[in-house]
Amino acid sequence: MSDDILLSSNTIFLDVPGEDYSEVFSVVSEELLYKGFVEGDFLTALIEREKKYPTGLQCEDHVIAIPHADPVHIKRPFIAVVRTIGPISFMEMTNSGVNLKTRMIFILGLKRDGEQVKVLRAIMENFAMKSTLVNALLIAKSTKECLDILKPLEIGKEF
Repeated sequence: MSDDILLSSNTIFLDVPGEDYSEVFSVVSEELLYKGFVEGDFLTALIEREKKYPTGLQCEDHVIAIPHADPVHIKRPFIAVVRTIGPISFMEMTNSGVNLKTRMIFILGLKRDGEQVKVLRAIMENFAMKSTLVNALLIAKSTKECLDILKPLEIGKEF
């Protein structure tokens, strides 16, 4: 896999178990560490950032979460698409104190400052008003099927 590909079958995680985002982050972070995408302190950084800057986003008729850690914790850039077994609670992005539940999480692992804003905007533009995309990801049977859904959106292209 080339380092300029942000979205690949190596970063799609389907039916991840967990009772809360810390548990889900732990499962995904372990895999990302094993595959050489992140540094050993990525999990801690991801959890701490989520506590300070919540990432739950209420969209048209669904919720997604878009967490990330600072670039210093990333070895190779990626976007991890995570579908959980059950709904996971995230606080709303606006820090309003609203608790949202989702099964779709997009973890951003980007190396350059400022990339998060561009990718975040692309994800929001594609998912905020298009519930059919989230619904398709929720019922996808394989990582290939997820890639087929996401590839035309060009979210995974290098920024």
